[in-house]
Amino acid sequence: MIAQGGIDLSEFKARIAERDFDVRAVVMREGDSLRLKLFVADALPSSRIRPSLHDYSDVLFIGDRVGGSVLGSWFDTHEGAVAGTRFAVPELQPQVNWTIEEGHGRNGPRELLWPHMRYTLYPPGGNQAVNRYGFVIGRDGSPAFPDFERAALYYLYGAVGDRWLNTLPTDLGTIRIADTRAWFRRVHLGLAALTATVAGVEAVGSRVELSAPPTLVSRTVGKSGQVRLRLPNGIPNQGVLILSREGECRDFRYVGVGYGIQPDQSVDRGIPEPEEQFMSSVLQGEGPTIEFKERLPRGGKQALSLPLLKTVAAFASASGGVVLFGVGEKGREKEGEVIGLDDDIGAEEALQNLVRNQIDPGPDVEIVKTTVDGKAVVAMFVKADGRVHGVFPDRPQYFIRRGSTTFPARVAEMKDLVRKEVAPPVVSSPFGSRFR
Repeated sequence: MIAQGGIDLSEFKARIAERDFDVRAVVMREGDSLRLKLFVADALPSSRIRPSLHDYSDVLFIGDRVGGSVLGSWFDTHEGAVAGTRFAVPELQPQVNWTIEEGHGRNGPRELLWPHMRYTLYPPGGNQAVNRYGFVIGRDGSPAFPDFERAALYYLYGAVGDRWLNTLPTDLGTIRIADTRAWFRRVHLGLAALTATVAGVEAVGSRVELSAPPTLVSRTVGKSGQVRLRLPNGIPNQGVLILSREGECRDFRYVGVGYGIQPDQSVDRGIPEPEEQFMSSVLQGEGPTIEFKERLPRGGKQALSLPLLKTVAAFASASGGVVLFGVGEKGREKEGEVIGLDDDIGAEEALQNLVRNQIDPGPDVEIVKTTVDGKAVVAMFVKADGRVHGVFPDRPQYFIRRGSTTFPARVAEMKDLVRKEVAPPVVSSPFGSRFR
C-alpha cells in the first residue's frame, strides 16, 4: 500500500463520473425483488467485459460496462441496473475509504497488474455476510459450484481453486482505477543484479530505487524502459524497490522477506543466468570455496598451472568450490575486478585435460564460459565427492584450503581428509546445484 485516506460520498461520485467501469455484481433474490449484495467495478486500460447474466435461482451473477456517472447515481436513487437487470442498492456510509496500492501481476484474484486507487463502500453497520449453504446450480446452463464463495470468486475475479477461499471482500463495493502513468511491468531478482522493466506514458525519466540497507542504489529510466541495479552485497534479506517521479511514488515491490511479509510473488526469481552466478561469486570475494585467476594456464608452464591444480585438488577434497578466470587476484592492482580474458577459445578442453592428467583421482568439474559487461570470463566449478585428491599422480601431493589461501596438508589434516574419504560428507558442495 502506498497511501490511504477517506473522502465523503459526494467527492467520490465526482471522481468516478468521467470514467467507464467493468462492473461485476452479485444480486440476491429477496421475495419478488432483487437486491445488490456485492460488486466490483474496474477502470482498466482496456475493457474486455461483455453483458452477462448467470441465474442460480436465489442468486444472480451479472456483468456489463457501466459509466461512472450512472454508477454514482446508484447511491442517490438506491436503484441500479447491470446487463438489463434492475435491483435495489443499499444505503451507504457517508465516508468512502481509499487506498493507493502497488501493482501485483498475478499475485492474487483481487490484485491488478497496475498500481491503482481502490475505493471501498460500506452500508451502515457494515455489510452482511451471505448465509447461503449447499451447491450453487445454475438453471440457465451456467456451471455448478460446490458453494456460494467459490461461485462468487469465479464471477467477480475469475479465481478458480481453493487457495483463494476466505478472500471475498466484506464491503458492499470495491472500485479500482488503474494508474498507467508509470508502473513495473516486470522485476527480475538475480544473484548479482536486479532488472526492472518500467512501462507507461511517463516511464522515461522516472526513478527506480532499491532501498535495502546497506544497499542503496538508483537509476533513471531511459528510452528502453529497462533499468539494471547491481547488488554489491548480494540478494538483500529485506528491501523495497520504489518507482517514483518528481517525489511521488508510482509503484513499488518488496524484495526479500523482510518487513514481516511473504516474498512478493510478482518479483521473478527465475534460474540465474551464468553471468549472474559468476558475479555473485565475485561479489562474495575469495574464500574457502572461491578463487580468482586473472589468466588461463596456457603453454604448459608449470608456474601457471601448479597454483590452479593445488586449489582444484583442495576444493575437491573438501567442500567443493569455483575458480573464476578473468578476475583480478588478491594483492594485485585490480583485485576483485572483472578484467576479462584476452583469449578463451578452447578453454573447456584445456582445463579439463589439465585437471584430468595432473590430479588423481580426477575430480568432477564443469567449465562454463560467459561474459560480464562484454568481457569474456570462465568459471570452473569443482564438485566435492568425498575422496582425497592429489596433485601429480606419480608423486601425489595433497592440499587444503585455509580461508582464501591453499596450503600443503599437514599430517593431522591428511588424517582428517582420509577419515572424510571413508565417510563422505553428508552436506553437498555449495556449488552442487550445477551437477544434477
